[in-house]
Amino acid sequence: GARRSERAQALGAMASGGANRARVAFYQAGPRIGNPYLEDPSLQRFLRLFLNGCDAGERGEIEADLERFGDKCAGPYLEMAQNAERFKPELEQFDQWGRRVDRLHLAEGWKYFKAESAIEGIVAIPHERKSP
Repeated sequence: GARRSERAQALGAMASGGANRARVAFYQAGPRIGNPYLEDPSLQRFLRLFLNGCDAGERGEIEADLERFGDKCAGPYLEMAQNAERFKPELEQFDQWGRRVDRLHLAEGWKYFKAESAIEGIVAIPHERKSP
C-alpha cells in the first residue's frame, strides 16, 4: 500500500522532470521578412535577362525603384497589410432609422494603401511608355 504509493509518486516526479525542477517556456521568434527584391536571386536573374535591351541608366533606375519598393514591402506595407487583413471593409447600407446611406467603413490599412497606390502609380504602370 504505502510503499507502492511512494514509488508511484517518485516515478511520477521523475517523469515530470522532478518535483523541484522549474518549467521553462519555449518562445520562438517569428520569421524575419526582408526586402523581397534583394533576397530573391531568381527574380534578379530574370530581370537581368528581361532588361538586357535597356541601357545601363534605365536598368539602374528600374533596379533602384524595385529595391525601394521592396523595402516598403518588408516594412510599412507589411504592417498595414496585416491591419487591412484583420479589419475588413464594412458596408453600412442603412442608418438606425432605415434610411439608405451606403457608407463604406475602411480600416487604416485600406486607407493607407489607397494613398500609396496613387503615390507609387500602381494603376498607371502598365500604361506608361518610356520609350517609343
